[in-house]
Amino acid sequence: MSATARTGRTVLRGRFGLWVLGITTAGALYLVVDSLARGYVGQTAEILPWVLLPLWVIYLLLVRPALVVTDRELVVVNVLRRHELDWGTVEDLQLRYQAKVVLRDGTTVTAWGAPAVGLDRTTGVAPTVGDPSAGQVTAIKRLLYTHIDAATPGTGAARHRWDTVGVAGSAVLLLLLVLATVL
Repeated sequence: MSATARTGRTVLRGRFGLWVLGITTAGALYLVVDSLARGYVGQTAEILPWVLLPLWVIYLLLVRPALVVTDRELVVVNVLRRHELDWGTVEDLQLRYQAKVVLRDGTTVTAWGAPAVGLDRTTGVAPTVGDPSAGQVTAIKRLLYTHIDAATPGTGAARHRWDTVGVAGSAVLLLLLVLATVL
Protein backbone atom coordinates (compact mmCIF):
# COMPACT_ATOMS: atom_id res chain seq x y z
CA MET A 1 0.00 0.00 0.00
CA SER A 2 1.39 3.38 -0.91
CA ALA A 3 -0.05 6.73 0.02
CA THR A 4 0.68 10.16 -1.34
CA ALA A 5 -0.38 12.84 1.14
CA ARG A 6 0.41 15.65 -1.28
CA THR A 7 -2.23 14.60 -3.81
CA GLY A 8 -4.73 12.98 -1.44
CA ARG A 9 -4.44 9.79 -3.46
CA THR A 10 -3.74 6.29 -2.17
CA VAL A 11 -2.70 3.49 -4.53
CA LEU A 12 -3.28 -0.08 -3.35
CA ARG A 13 -1.54 -2.87 -5.22
CA GLY A 14 0.24 -6.09 -4.45
CA ARG A 15 4.01 -5.95 -3.95
CA PHE A 16 4.80 -9.34 -5.45
CA GLY A 17 4.40 -8.15 -9.04
CA LEU A 18 7.12 -5.53 -8.68
CA TRP A 19 9.59 -8.17 -7.52
CA VAL A 20 8.74 -10.50 -10.39
CA LEU A 21 8.99 -7.65 -12.91
CA GLY A 22 12.34 -6.53 -11.46
CA ILE A 23 13.87 -9.99 -11.62
CA THR A 24 12.53 -10.62 -15.12
CA THR A 25 13.75 -7.20 -16.30
CA ALA A 26 17.24 -8.01 -15.02
CA GLY A 27 17.22 -11.25 -17.03
CA ALA A 28 15.93 -9.46 -20.14
CA LEU A 29 18.58 -6.75 -19.83
CA TYR A 30 21.27 -9.39 -19.52
CA LEU A 31 20.11 -11.04 -22.76
CA VAL A 32 19.97 -7.76 -24.69
CA VAL A 33 23.28 -6.39 -23.38
CA ASP A 34 25.02 -9.72 -24.00
CA SER A 35 23.71 -9.83 -27.56
CA LEU A 36 24.86 -6.25 -28.21
CA ALA A 37 28.26 -6.88 -26.60
CA ARG A 38 28.82 -9.79 -28.98
CA GLY A 39 28.09 -7.48 -31.93
CA TYR A 40 24.74 -8.98 -32.92
CA VAL A 41 22.93 -5.67 -33.46
CA GLY A 42 20.62 -6.98 -36.19
CA GLN A 43 19.67 -10.09 -34.24
CA THR A 44 19.10 -8.00 -31.12
CA ALA A 45 16.64 -5.82 -33.02
CA GLU A 46 14.83 -8.96 -34.20
CA ILE A 47 14.54 -10.55 -30.77
CA LEU A 48 13.84 -7.38 -28.77
CA PRO A 49 10.03 -7.57 -29.12
CA TRP A 50 10.12 -11.19 -27.96
CA VAL A 51 12.20 -10.20 -24.95
CA LEU A 52 9.75 -7.39 -24.17
CA LEU A 53 6.69 -9.67 -24.44
CA PRO A 54 7.06 -11.44 -21.07
CA LEU A 55 7.89 -8.12 -19.39
CA TRP A 56 4.72 -6.56 -20.77
CA VAL A 57 2.58 -9.55 -19.76
CA ILE A 58 3.99 -9.45 -16.21
CA TYR A 59 3.39 -5.70 -16.06
CA LEU A 60 -0.21 -6.05 -17.27
CA LEU A 61 -1.08 -8.99 -15.01
CA LEU A 62 0.87 -8.26 -11.84
CA VAL A 63 1.88 -4.58 -11.68
CA ARG A 64 -0.70 -2.47 -13.53
CA PRO A 65 -3.84 -3.67 -11.65
CA ALA A 66 -4.54 -1.49 -8.63
CA LEU A 67 -7.13 0.31 -6.53
CA VAL A 68 -6.69 4.09 -6.54
CA VAL A 69 -8.50 5.85 -3.70
CA THR A 70 -9.16 9.60 -3.87
CA ASP A 71 -11.59 11.80 -1.98
CA ARG A 72 -13.87 11.88 -5.02
CA GLU A 73 -13.75 8.34 -6.39
CA LEU A 74 -12.44 4.81 -6.31
CA VAL A 75 -10.62 3.78 -9.49
CA VAL A 76 -10.26 0.06 -10.18
CA VAL A 77 -7.51 -0.54 -12.74
CA ASN A 78 -7.56 -4.05 -14.16
CA VAL A 79 -5.58 -5.60 -17.01
CA LEU A 80 -7.20 -3.78 -19.94
CA ARG A 81 -10.18 -2.10 -18.21
CA ARG A 82 -10.50 0.91 -15.94
CA HIS A 83 -13.52 1.49 -13.67
CA GLU A 84 -13.95 4.99 -12.21
CA LEU A 85 -16.51 4.74 -9.43
CA ASP A 86 -17.73 7.84 -7.61
CA TRP A 87 -18.16 7.06 -3.92
CA GLY A 88 -21.94 7.60 -4.13
CA THR A 89 -22.25 4.60 -6.47
CA VAL A 90 -20.40 2.19 -4.15
CA GLU A 91 -22.58 0.17 -1.80
CA ASP A 92 -20.20 -2.40 -0.38
CA LEU A 93 -16.67 -3.72 -0.60
CA GLN A 94 -15.68 -7.35 -0.17
CA LEU A 95 -12.05 -8.22 0.50
CA ARG A 96 -11.33 -11.91 0.54
CA TYR A 97 -9.08 -13.44 -2.12
CA GLN A 98 -9.53 -10.36 -4.30
CA ALA A 99 -11.44 -7.13 -3.88
CA LYS A 100 -15.00 -6.94 -5.16
CA VAL A 101 -16.79 -3.60 -5.27
CA VAL A 102 -20.58 -3.91 -5.17
CA LEU A 103 -22.33 -0.94 -6.77
CA ARG A 104 -25.75 0.41 -5.79
CA ASP A 105 -27.21 -0.79 -9.10
CA GLY A 106 -26.29 -4.36 -8.16
CA THR A 107 -23.31 -4.83 -10.47
CA THR A 108 -19.99 -6.06 -9.14
CA VAL A 109 -16.55 -4.84 -10.20
CA THR A 110 -13.71 -7.23 -9.40
CA ALA A 111 -10.28 -5.71 -8.73
CA TRP A 112 -7.37 -7.88 -9.82
CA GLY A 113 -4.61 -6.00 -8.09
CA ALA A 114 -5.87 -5.11 -4.62
CA PRO A 115 -4.13 -6.61 -1.60
CA ALA A 116 -6.39 -9.16 0.06
CA VAL A 117 -6.25 -11.92 2.61
CA GLY A 118 -6.17 -15.45 1.25
CA LEU A 119 -5.87 -18.86 2.84
CA ASP A 120 -2.65 -19.91 4.53
CA ARG A 121 -1.07 -22.44 2.18
CA THR A 122 0.20 -24.64 4.97
CA THR A 123 -3.02 -24.93 6.97
CA GLY A 124 -5.76 -23.95 4.49
CA VAL A 125 -7.22 -21.59 7.11
CA ALA A 126 -7.90 -17.86 6.78
CA PRO A 127 -5.53 -15.64 8.79
CA THR A 128 -6.46 -14.62 12.30
CA VAL A 129 -6.87 -11.12 13.66
CA GLY A 130 -3.22 -10.96 14.80
CA ASP A 131 -1.88 -11.79 11.33
CA PRO A 132 -0.12 -8.80 9.64
CA SER A 133 -1.99 -9.35 6.37
CA ALA A 134 -5.30 -9.30 8.24
CA GLY A 135 -4.26 -5.96 9.81
CA GLN A 136 -3.43 -4.54 6.39
CA VAL A 137 -6.81 -5.57 5.02
CA THR A 138 -8.53 -4.08 8.07
CA ALA A 139 -6.72 -0.78 7.45
CA ILE A 140 -7.73 -0.87 3.78
CA LYS A 141 -11.36 -1.58 4.69
CA ARG A 142 -11.33 1.29 7.20
CA LEU A 143 -9.96 3.66 4.55
CA LEU A 144 -12.51 2.60 1.94
CA TYR A 145 -15.54 2.51 4.27
CA THR A 146 -14.69 6.01 5.49
CA HIS A 147 -15.24 7.23 1.94
CA ILE A 148 -18.29 5.01 1.34
CA ASP A 149 -20.00 6.18 4.56
CA ALA A 150 -19.26 9.86 3.85
CA ALA A 151 -20.73 9.77 0.33
CA THR A 152 -24.31 10.61 -0.48
CA PRO A 153 -25.93 7.41 -1.82
CA GLY A 154 -26.94 7.52 -5.46
CA THR A 155 -24.77 10.50 -6.37
CA GLY A 156 -22.08 10.37 -9.01
CA ALA A 157 -21.54 7.89 -11.77
CA ALA A 158 -19.73 4.67 -12.51
CA ARG A 159 -17.63 4.91 -15.65
CA HIS A 160 -16.20 1.79 -17.29
CA ARG A 161 -13.72 2.18 -20.13
CA TRP A 162 -10.73 0.59 -21.77
CA ASP A 163 -7.40 1.29 -20.10
CA THR A 164 -5.49 3.32 -22.68
CA VAL A 165 -2.06 2.42 -21.25
CA GLY A 166 -2.73 -1.32 -21.47
CA VAL A 167 -4.45 -1.26 -24.85
CA ALA A 168 -1.99 1.13 -26.54
CA GLY A 169 1.06 -0.66 -25.13
CA SER A 170 -0.31 -4.03 -26.23
CA ALA A 171 -1.03 -2.69 -29.74
CA VAL A 172 2.50 -1.29 -30.10
CA LEU A 173 4.07 -4.52 -28.86
CA LEU A 174 1.89 -6.57 -31.20
CA LEU A 175 2.99 -4.39 -34.13
CA LEU A 176 6.66 -4.86 -33.16
CA LEU A 177 6.16 -8.63 -32.88
CA VAL A 178 4.60 -8.78 -36.35
CA LEU A 179 7.41 -6.67 -37.82
CA ALA A 180 10.07 -8.82 -36.14
CA THR A 181 8.44 -11.97 -37.50
CA VAL A 182 7.83 -10.75 -41.04
CA LEU A 183 11.05 -8.82 -41.64
